[in-house]
Amino acid sequence: MAVGAGAPVFEGLARSLLGKVNVYKPIWTMKQAASISVYIMDKVKSEVPGCGGNSHILMIRKDGDQEEAPTSIVKELEIHHAAVEERLYGKLAESLVEKLP
Repeated sequence: MAVGAGAPVFEGLARSLLGKVNVYKPIWTMKQAASISVYIMDKVKSEVPGCGGNSHILMIRKDGDQEEAPTSIVKELEIHHAAVEERLYGKLAESLVEKLP
């Protein structure tokens, strides 16, 4: 769930990304879902004016207990995701020009 000015973009990215990902893995652990949320929030912060600052992740378990991801972990995930995205975009660019008519 997202709130604020970036919420519509967050929801759109989540539907776009998770709609494709869930075909392969329909059930995520809380930490896996949090990692994907960090990626989406980072994209929102880079694209929506007024969004920024630290991202806060709160995981709520089935029993109602809560666990907040430390800001340092969120920042590490943002760096990791940026590296993954860079590698993937490089491969995407190669694939796009691989077979030209």
